[in-house]
Amino acid sequence: MAAQLQKAQGLGGADGRTATTAMCAAWHVSTAAAGANDAVKSAVPVLILAGQFDPVTPQAWGARLLRTMPNARFVQIPGQSHGAMFNRCGGQLTLAFLRDPGAPLTLDCIAKMPGVVFSGE
Repeated sequence: MAAQLQKAQGLGGADGRTATTAMCAAWHVSTAAAGANDAVKSAVPVLILAGQFDPVTPQAWGARLLRTMPNARFVQIPGQSHGAMFNRCGGQLTLAFLRDPGAPLTLDCIAKMPGVVFSGE
């Protein structure tokens, strides 16, 4: 948790609804196992949606998953914040992916969003 509070980690930080580092110390919460924060490695098809202005899980965190997940696809939703799948375009992409995880994504809805200069998969 202390690492998430560092500015070097991007816009992320501790969620105000979770326990603080002081609470964990007071409750004597033990440190997580060494591998608890290792990158997920999987060949399962995954759709990663990121909001352009997400202050909780910055785009770089989602894009970093592509390194260890060869069948993952990353899509940035322009103008959106946290919960990028909860808008019309994000919902369309999610449903299309769930119907056929191996099919190419149609990013027409991204291209039509205001302020989009370039889109691609």
